[in-house]
Amino acid sequence: MPAERQIGFLRKMKQATVATVAALMCLAFADAADRLPGRLRKAFEALEIYNYFAAKEGFYKTLDKYPAGAGYGLSVIYGRDDNPFTDLDSALKYMRKADAAYAEAADKLRRDYAEVGVDSIALSRQRQHVDSLALLRALHDGSIAALEAFIEAHDTERFRDRAAAERDALAFEKAEQKGTAAAMKAFLDLYPEADQAGKARDIYDRLLFQEQTASGTPEDYRDFVRRYPESPFRSEAESEAYRLSVLEGTPSAYRNFITDHPDNRYTDDAWRKLYILESGDNSPRAIAAFSLKYPDYPFFDELRSDFDLAVTAFYPVRNDGKWGFCDAEGRVRVPYTFEWTENYSEELALAGLDDEAVYIDKRGRLLTELRFDDGLPFSGGFAVVDVDGKQGVINRLGQWHIPPGHTVLGPYSEGFFYVETEGRFGYLDRNGDMAIPPRFEAATDFYRGRAQVRLEGKCGFIDTLGQAVTALAYDFCEPFGENGLSRVRAGGKWGLVSLTGDTVAPFVFDALGEFSEGRCLAAADGNYGFIGTRGDTLIPFKYAYTDEAAAQSIFSNGRARVFQKIGREVKAGVIDTTDSKVMPAIFSGIGIPDTLLTAVRKKDLWGYADSAVNLAIPYIYDFAGPFRDSLAVVSKGGKYGIINTANDAVTEFKYAALERLDTLFIATDTLSGIIDGRGQELLPMLYADIERIDDQVVRITDPEGLLAYFDYRRSRLIWREAED
Repeated sequence: MPAERQIGFLRKMKQATVATVAALMCLAFADAADRLPGRLRKAFEALEIYNYFAAKEGFYKTLDKYPAGAGYGLSVIYGRDDNPFTDLDSALKYMRKADAAYAEAADKLRRDYAEVGVDSIALSRQRQHVDSLALLRALHDGSIAALEAFIEAHDTERFRDRAAAERDALAFEKAEQKGTAAAMKAFLDLYPEADQAGKARDIYDRLLFQEQTASGTPEDYRDFVRRYPESPFRSEAESEAYRLSVLEGTPSAYRNFITDHPDNRYTDDAWRKLYILESGDNSPRAIAAFSLKYPDYPFFDELRSDFDLAVTAFYPVRNDGKWGFCDAEGRVRVPYTFEWTENYSEELALAGLDDEAVYIDKRGRLLTELRFDDGLPFSGGFAVVDVDGKQGVINRLGQWHIPPGHTVLGPYSEGFFYVETEGRFGYLDRNGDMAIPPRFEAATDFYRGRAQVRLEGKCGFIDTLGQAVTALAYDFCEPFGENGLSRVRAGGKWGLVSLTGDTVAPFVFDALGEFSEGRCLAAADGNYGFIGTRGDTLIPFKYAYTDEAAAQSIFSNGRARVFQKIGREVKAGVIDTTDSKVMPAIFSGIGIPDTLLTAVRKKDLWGYADSAVNLAIPYIYDFAGPFRDSLAVVSKGGKYGIINTANDAVTEFKYAALERLDTLFIATDTLSGIIDGRGQELLPMLYADIERIDDQVVRITDPEGLLAYFDYRRSRLIWREAED
């Protein structure tokens, strides 16, 4: 358990202990009446109402005569953090005094103590409370010495165990930091029962192997086998001939090994690695191409199976706290083995195993024996992973491509990884060599041969040689779009630059919208129009610029909403790409333009206008969504329903929300379900959440947090999480 969670646990336990002690004292006072020793009783009465000054004084004055009761009371005061007397050492001191005195007290005195809530149970609870605070302090100190001191001084077994576990973890971490076999051996000798002993033994064996074979010669590996015949690395040493043959890690190296060593025990492994390298992202197309290129591949059945897996959708599923994957038929294809899972990318998924991150294929097999703290999805045959706060890269063979050693390492993109070195960013090439020296304050992925970088507070673009394509002089710039343009800002004004660094549109605009259908909104002096990909004005600057215009004036299907100032009001209309009016600017608001019916607003209510701008459906709705398949989602009186183009209600207005799901709808009231266009429930409204996964399946969560998958195309439940 991480230290932060341990500390949180102890704080909660501390609060519970204080509350329990207070409750016990209240019960005792309720029963004790006037039979208690006077001064001690008054001290506990003061403690009950949090009068710590009076309570402390009373306890000190009765300490000699009633050391068990008064010592207990003083320990409670010193052990709380809601008074100025908080002092852990004093709490421990008086707790020990109380324990010792109570052990020697006569039965009559113990009965008297019980009247003020002091008995063996209360003492035990307070002792555990003090021990928990001491452990909290030791954890905050974070040193092995502090934890050892706690173990020596405190008796609560579970806290001693917790401290021992933390001490073992710290000692193991220090041994790991030293990174030597001797350090790990010393750890194992000192803490043979530690939870980390197994991992330490594994690390020790690995370090010993690395140290003894540091020169990397065949003789080193031969001598290692002779000197350490029981080492778990013996097989690795014996396989070195294979490793040296395929040192380049290229498909040709593996193919040459297969040809030159047909009887080698690693030939099958070489075939499989060749397949992994040649199949790229393991897509159906890549697998088919490999089968044509290598008709002598000896595992053709596996190839056929991989093809079937590649075209099969997988969904993460959970059972008894463990995760696996099922297919679209609800069959569990990857067993419930993992602590968590992420989605597949290039047919590999990141998953949690034994509090570490691993990559698995669609058969649930581990890609590699390497373990990570975290990782990114595979992209281009590589994945960035995190180990002990450092990042590296593995390939599809599960091997280190770039060993962990970088603070920040970006995903593979167009032949490069961006990397941070000593606070500056540069780029590694595909082989992990520094291709562009780290001199930038920030960097992004390459796209279309360009990467956005920042230097001296200004941004711009470089090419794959590290040369500036544009001046690094902009206040803001965004990645290039598919049209080869980037919106940039300098001196408070916006302009457009091209992939070649040319200024396509001058820096004269107050705002630039997103490009769509070759046009983007451009605003200046409170008005806006539309410019093209060459920076030319396609539609004059005659519309009133507002935040609403920035979000809505985007062309789609040859039409765009525009806003004009009519008198003192700003009205909405629709134009086409030639600036011809499709709908005049006479509305308070307009929905997504449609050739059949378009949602229009007058003041605060919505209706629908036809293509001739006639009001086809009156202004009676609080919200009006677009028509699709002759149906639209609308709301009235705070409730949602569905209407047709004739304004007939095809469902009741009874839903808190309606979300389209192709031809179906996710309906929500208190809970959610799925209905068709007639309001018929295909999935009863029994679920806390419904999330679309793909064009066939939604993931549903019931109020108890149990998961299920529903095939809305075939209207059937394909998998449901079992109840405890």
